Amino acid sequence: MEIMKVSRHSTSQSEARFRGNGYRFRVVEDRGYFSIEATDIVSLRYSSINNVNGIMAEFVDDDIDNPKFEDSTWVVSQKNGKKLFKTAIDMLSSKRYVEYLERCLDEDRWWGEWEKRRKKPKR
Repeated sequence: MEIMKVSRHSTSQSEARFRGNGYRFRVVEDRGYFSIEATDIVSLRYSSINNVNGIMAEFVDDDIDNPKFEDSTWVVSQKNGKKLFKTAIDMLSSKRYVEYLERCLDEDRWWGEWEKRRKKPKR
């Protein structure tokens, strides 16, 4: 996978964008707030995907029952947020991992709760 864009909007916020085969991904870390958003390229439906099994398995080991990981945006220390951001970039840079994650997202979308975008996301 190729990183489409990595940017720092201020001294504290970092953002990276990736394009997979069927989804676009956006990773954001801002002072310990961390989230990964996926957008289906065809339907434009999107969701924060931190709590999808394919993501949880990579980030949360023994602490999987911790309530802070149930939400779609995680609040962690600023140091851990930067670490999660780097890990997400590494994961989404792997073609094999993205193929696996997209299969997980196809199943997650089937179960619903993905929102419809009002307009097409930026390329």
